Amino acid sequence: MVRTSTTMPNVSIVLPVFNGENKYLADTVKSVLNQSHENFELIIIDDGSTDRTFSLLSDLSRSDNRIKLLQNEKNEGLVKSLNRALDRASSKLIARIDCGDIAHRERIELQYRFLQENHDYVLAASQAEWIAMNGEAIFTTNVPCDDREIRKRLFLKDSILIHPAVMFRKIPGLYYREIAATAEDYDYWLRLSRYGKLFIINKVLLKMRLDPDGTTYSKKIHQVKTVDLIHDAFVHGLKNPAAQREWQVVKLDSLETLQERLFHFFTRYASRCYRESKFLYCFFKLLSGISSPYYMFTLIRMRLKRLTVSNDPLFHQYLSWAERSADMELKQ
Repeated sequence: MVRTSTTMPNVSIVLPVFNGENKYLADTVKSVLNQSHENFELIIIDDGSTDRTFSLLSDLSRSDNRIKLLQNEKNEGLVKSLNRALDRASSKLIARIDCGDIAHRERIELQYRFLQENHDYVLAASQAEWIAMNGEAIFTTNVPCDDREIRKRLFLKDSILIHPAVMFRKIPGLYYREIAATAEDYDYWLRLSRYGKLFIINKVLLKMRLDPDGTTYSKKIHQVKTVDLIHDAFVHGLKNPAAQREWQVVKLDSLETLQERLFHFFTRYASRCYRESKFLYCFFKLLSGISSPYYMFTLIRMRLKRLTVSNDPLFHQYLSWAERSADMELKQ
């Protein structure tokens, strides 16, 4: 029986996918279609897959007209796919999910309700449970949930907003930026936070599959350096609101490339060992860090900065954005 809907969706759920045939794609789609909140559209962008992804998605879309299936003629990358979906979205609320992830049945309902009741907020995320590719639980996040703490982490280059676990308000003219690829979400949250407050619902509303070949692990040094440049441009904007600062696309030297490859190599080994031996898992995770001093020094600097950030006038200037947006909302 075909599931049909004739009402205008009040949430647009965005799922980009590339070669997802063997990455639990059907499980992800089914977890979305089974949401307790039913008035949504699911925009799926097949980013030029070379396997049977589009055929699988075509079969799924025939059973539920809430699925809006798009296809890129060639692989365009995540940023262009996300922006294409934003352009096609019918709703002013955008929810994200990635291939392989599993949404809790009440995820969309709880995030939608929060944003409907709190108009001074522009984003509602959630806690998440990280799982291995085989579905085995690894760990559950327990991050701070209020706007001040989220902004503190963003200011320290530590985004605790899990991209596929967010729902946010669609802001006209605000898009992901290609130059920020590998850290496009961090860049987007910083710019989105100009328009309102941020919140994390303190419930696990997403199971997120840990892919050892994903960007977070396969391009770690590139990602860290990109975050550095995004943050530098952001701080420059705080100091000089009228000025704009662009940065060049990140390029790694030979030593940084070696560190990135070693980090990926040891992370992959760690993921293989998780089920058989927690000791080996921790050992290879440790090696991944030791082999990547650029990443390790970044983490150490971040932890040290936490001790003094509350006294940083630029941080308080960043906090004032949320206060101004709240004041504007009260006046409306």
